[in-house]
Amino acid sequence: MWQYVIGGATVFGLIVGLFSVYTGRATRNYSGALIKEEGRRAQELIERHEEKTPELIDKHGARTQDLLERQGKILVRLVEQHTTLISILKTYRTEGG
Repeated sequence: MWQYVIGGATVFGLIVGLFSVYTGRATRNYSGALIKEEGRRAQELIERHEEKTPELIDKHGARTQDLLERQGKILVRLVEQHTTLISILKTYRTEGG
């Protein structure tokens, strides 16, 4: 009786062991292919990004330059106003106000 149980368990263990080896290899092959594909896609994305970056820099660089020039003009006016206020306060202080 025990011979049938041990023999059955041995056959079952052999079948499970073989299938686990097979599925492990299949999983590694699938995972390897998936990793390679994702690496290829990432490389394509990086290449497209590198192609578009100079265009975006040129496009937005002109806008940024314009914005900086306008801010520079505003700052010049603020400095003029500040200088005027300081001179008014100095005049007020020296005249005894």
